Amino acid sequence: MKAKMNWKKVIGWVVAALVVIGVVGINMYNQQNNSTGKRNVYAVLPLTGGLASVGDEYKKVIDNEIKNTEYPFHIVYVDSESNPMKGLTALQAATVSAENPIVFSFMSSVGSAIAPYVDQKKGFMFAVSSQSINTDVTSYQQVATSLAEQLDPLIKHILSHYKTLDIVYIMDEYGLAQKRYVINQLNAKRFTKIRELAVPMNVSDTRNEVTKLLAQNPEAIFVMGNPTLGYINMFKNLKEQGFHGDVLADATLSNPSVRANIGTHANGVVSVAIKIETEAKQSPKEEVLKNKVESYGIEINPKPIQAIDTLSLIKYTLDNNLPFERKTYENLKNWKSCSGDTITFKNGLSTYPTILVIYKDGKYYPVESEEK
Repeated sequence: MKAKMNWKKVIGWVVAALVVIGVVGINMYNQQNNSTGKRNVYAVLPLTGGLASVGDEYKKVIDNEIKNTEYPFHIVYVDSESNPMKGLTALQAATVSAENPIVFSFMSSVGSAIAPYVDQKKGFMFAVSSQSINTDVTSYQQVATSLAEQLDPLIKHILSHYKTLDIVYIMDEYGLAQKRYVINQLNAKRFTKIRELAVPMNVSDTRNEVTKLLAQNPEAIFVMGNPTLGYINMFKNLKEQGFHGDVLADATLSNPSVRANIGTHANGVVSVAIKIETEAKQSPKEEVLKNKVESYGIEINPKPIQAIDTLSLIKYTLDNNLPFERKTYENLKNWKSCSGDTITFKNGLSTYPTILVIYKDGKYYPVESEEK
């Protein structure tokens, strides 16, 4: 008579074996990383959620750069789910045993949420496409166009063309910071006839908001903030409801997926761009960079440039055994972006010069001569 098999014990042994295999696998992976002498860089990106297309673009650039260039670090992706608090929780879980973590983050609100934690861990954060990190800590460096560079060409245009302005802004850290900056700068020039309309990040259908706007006969409408569905649909609904005045947009419009979603409704919108994005004559270095980014399946725009520049800054710091602190980057004189622009760093900010442009049929055309 055969003994009856105890399936509970068998299952228990199998589970225990899998746990052991898993632990061994993790230890082998960590030992392999340690043997290469490479640090981990934690890339906090919106890989899911409303801004997943932006996170996917950053990931595509980083993956291609890591594959084609030798960097002294590994990339560990952390999904912020397009939400600051979820980004913080995910980063905490990923770095629970990490010392002095190096962090790559996208989005002002996410950067503002995770910067104090990174500082507490004695780490350092590089913030791309983040113009308004709202925190008292200094253990971060923005690698992005400053609010002044992004908005001053548009403010100059507003002062010379309009008597009134309607501002539509997405209610996040970025949209609020832009709105405050524009109003303060215009008020300083005695331009005070400004109306504001706030659009929550979770609002996608903006037809009611547009109806309210058009009831007040706006002369010009300036749309700003992160590329939510509400941001995108604002341009569509303005055209669909017959607005014939001028529409202005912040640098968010330079996101190729945003323009693709807006389609022909973006025609005639006045915005800002870096020179390499426009139909202006390009330098040989700009042409090389454009071709490289396009080989990654991405249309040239500020995001891949800032991503590549950030990877280069991290590499420079590690290769030269320098401290991860603002002073390291402030000491860089005449530092060249991968686009060829000279970039300076001061007080956690960076400079990426922009020019005024008008969008027509999928292309940016410089209009800076109009302002002379």
